[in-house]
Amino acid sequence: MAAVGWCNRGSTSSICPHAFLLWWLASITRESAFHLTPYFVNGPTNHLADFCSRSFHLQDSDFLCALNSHPISHLGTLAPVPSDIQSKMISRLFQIIQRDVALGVSYQRAATTDNTWLNWEAFCASIEIDPTLHSINDPIVPLQLCAHRYHMGTLSPSKTKVHSQTVGDAVRAIGQMLANMGYADPRLLASGKLTFCLS
Repeated sequence: MAAVGWCNRGSTSSICPHAFLLWWLASITRESAFHLTPYFVNGPTNHLADFCSRSFHLQDSDFLCALNSHPISHLGTLAPVPSDIQSKMISRLFQIIQRDVALGVSYQRAATTDNTWLNWEAFCASIEIDPTLHSINDPIVPLQLCAHRYHMGTLSPSKTKVHSQTVGDAVRAIGQMLANMGYADPRLLASGKLTFCLS
């Protein structure tokens, strides 16, 4: 079910490379003016997913051939990714991985960021705004409110009052997550400096 939500939103609550893939997929659907309808199929009846999870030993061409032999005519026929798109995708994924390695992003830090984003999504849902903030005239306001609630313990993982540095780390994680998904980091001015409202 989570994957269906990710595809519908065009984003995920992770800083890992698949966040970029989802953002790219959403961009392609908008540019090409086609509608993507993801479906959730329960595990025991999801024969395609079962086949995919057991076919890592196959080369791409053999995998597509075998997958297209399954009774999925109602879903259409899968085709190889065009070489130019495949090249761009691989290049971009390598850039993301190299960036994360250079920044020393650990699994523990990534998990902390994921939890912060989940809290952010829940907060945005509670005040009925889009977590990407792209349709908000002044995105600083919800960030300030979120920071205040985080400081008071309403949104912090410990549910207790936290120090300002911890609040700053959480707001930074939200801004960086938005940037990773292709949106503007609302914390930053056009010059790249932190807005004084959050400093």
